[in-house]
Formats: sequence, structure tokens, C-alpha cells
Amino acid sequence: MAQKGTMESAKPLTEASPPSVRIPSFVYIIESPSARDFLDNRGEGGILQSALGLSGISSKLTVAVNTICFRKALSEGFTSIIRSRFNSSNPQLPLLHLSTHGGNTGLRLTDESLMTWDELANILRPLNQLLNGCLVVSISSCESFNACRMAMKMDNLPFLLMVGNTGEPLWSDTAIGFATFYHYWAKGRPFAEALNAMKIASGDSNFVLVFGETAQQTFVEQLNILTKEQPQ
Repeated sequence: MAQKGTMESAKPLTEASPPSVRIPSFVYIIESPSARDFLDNRGEGGILQSALGLSGISSKLTVAVNTICFRKALSEGFTSIIRSRFNSSNPQLPLLHLSTHGGNTGLRLTDESLMTWDELANILRPLNQLLNGCLVVSISSCESFNACRMAMKMDNLPFLLMVGNTGEPLWSDTAIGFATFYHYWAKGRPFAEALNAMKIASGDSNFVLVFGETAQQTFVEQLNILTKEQPQ
């Protein structure tokens, strides 16, 4: 078991990270269902928590119905979890799971307010720093792949790793898919294997995994190309 102050051993979360460098994890779920979801008693968080328990992963579910609550759940709720679980004698790596409706521009919350990717990035950057650059965030919403834009800036990275979807997944697809991803994560399997498993289990091939550093590097390369093409 890793001891306090040995988080450098958890730092190299790369494609081939073996089980030996993975410390136990904790999943913090923030869910913002639509009004219709509430009416139909439909949600992902409770199902995911049950699956996480079977995989031996502790978790906490918070429901945030508007921007104020969502910001608080992140900046206060997740910060508290980081300080109590990451900075302890028996550390756990808190993973962040966001379950909302969404689209190209950001996340759509219960009250129909929009949290843009830029707004979310500004909240996540200090959280990623608290985790020594090890923030893993899963975004369970339509077109959540667009969240990789958060890393496409000349600024501190908002996450180490992001898991999302390029399409419009069904509720059943996201619940089964992410439960499978976390199950493989708990077993210390390589990320590519976990991603492939969630695609197969859910029947949805649109799930993707993006490293923040890769997204930022792509942005810088494209920026350099555009700069060179500008007339002198």
C-alpha cells in the first residue's frame, strides 16, 4: 500500500500503467438530471454506485440542479474529498464522474442552464493541481468528447485524462460503459483495454479517452501551423 507522500508513484498514469502504480480509487459522482429524468425516476448515479461497490470502489453521489450547486459540488465538495482521501496515510485517488445532458458547447444542467467548457476548465484546473496533475474525469453526456477543448489552451491543464463520447449515447450505454471502465480500472488494466471493454459491453463504439497533454500539444501544433501561414 502506498504511503503518504509517495504519490509520485501514481503520477505516471500512462497507457501501459501496470497495477503496481495504481493506488486505490474513489469516484465522486456529480449528477444533474433533466426535469423529465426526475419525472421518470431515471438516473445514472445510483446504478453506477452499485456497480462501483461490486468492483470494490468507494464512491459518493451528489445531485446538482443548477450552476451554483454544480460549482459548489466541484470547488467545495471535490476539494474536500481530495484533501481527506488523497492527502492521507492511506491515500486514494479521487476520480471525477460528471453525469449530465450536454452538447457541443458544454454541459446542460437540470434548470437548463449551460456550463461551458471554458467555465468548467477554470474550475478543474486548481483541482488538477491539488491532485498533482492526476485528475481523471469521466463526462457522461452527449458529445462529451468536446470537453477535450478544455485542454486546448496555453494554460495549466484541467485534467490528466478525460473519458467521454463523440455521439449521443443512451442512458443504458453510459451506465454499462462507465461501470465497465471503472471495473477494469480497479483491476489495474491498461487504459486501452478498459476503453475497448466499455465499448464492447455498452455496444457503443463512440467512447473515447483523451490525455490532456496530448490535446494541448495538438492545439499548440495547429497554432504554430496557422501562425506560419499568416502573411509577413
